[in-house]
This record gives sequence, C-alpha cells and structure tokens, in this order.
Amino acid sequence: MATEICKQYLDALNEGSLEKVLSLFDPNATVDSPLYGEIPATTFYTDLFADTNRSETIF
Repeated sequence: MATEICKQYLDALNEGSLEKVLSLFDPNATVDSPLYGEIPATTFYTDLFADTNRSETIF
C-alpha cells in the first residue's frame, strides 16, 4: 500500500497536478519544510507548483 501511494505521489508531481498531490493528503495535513517550517500541505504544494517549472522524479 505504501509503495503505491509513493508511486501516485511521484506521478502527480511529474504531471504537475496539484489536485492529485493534495488528494493524497488529509485536508488538515501539514508539511515540515526545512525552509518554511511547519505549514499546511495545501499552502506548501500550491507555492511549490507556482515556483516550479518542471519536475521529473523516478521511482
């Protein structure tokens, strides 16, 4: 199960799909970012996608 979730996460990042990434998180989830501290996942990923032109990750 965890492997499939990780694959879905990487696929969503590669697609640039904010909606798909956020669907993998609880609506109240937070991200502990080394740069920004603990922030809501919705804020972190919205900002990440706004600041990133392209992402390619492999599993």
